[in-house]
Amino acid sequence: MGLSRFALLAAPLLAVAGCATVPEELRPVADTQPSVEEVLQDPDAYLGRVVIWGGTIAEVTNLADGTRIEVVSRPLARNQRPMDVDRSEGRFHVLVPGFLDPQVHAPLRAVTVRGTLVGANPGVIGSFAYTFPEVKAASVHLWPPVEPESRVIYRDPFWGPWGPWGPYGHPGRRGWW
Repeated sequence: MGLSRFALLAAPLLAVAGCATVPEELRPVADTQPSVEEVLQDPDAYLGRVVIWGGTIAEVTNLADGTRIEVVSRPLARNQRPMDVDRSEGRFHVLVPGFLDPQVHAPLRAVTVRGTLVGANPGVIGSFAYTFPEVKAASVHLWPPVEPESRVIYRDPFWGPWGPWGPYGHPGRRGWW
């Protein structure tokens, strides 16, 4: 009886805690949505669909009527942050009303966008002709940079920095290394 009460109380708390990591401006998250690759195959079939896509910024261009962000698509984690992987479905453009500073929205920063698909336009990547799906942004979430993990070396207070084997390391090894 005690376990079932715990389960009844814990389930809603876990559900709320799971949603709490998704930034407010990106909610609600759809269960299914088209991928960049699917939209590239048939852009007209997805016009008007709301998507949440993310990736790393490749380029920011300020135009007379707003800002265009070119994003290299990346898979999204459960919190909708782009994963740091060497995999992409392609690139897409995000159209944002107003000015975004290219020094803040800099290349290689992680970004997630919620918006409406408004079509696909031809462009180039270097000299390669490419078709970019375009998303009219309702919200843009710029993720903070990930701090590199620092290496922690455990020092036992009783044995000191060398452990129980003294300054010469483990008995199976010679010297300091």
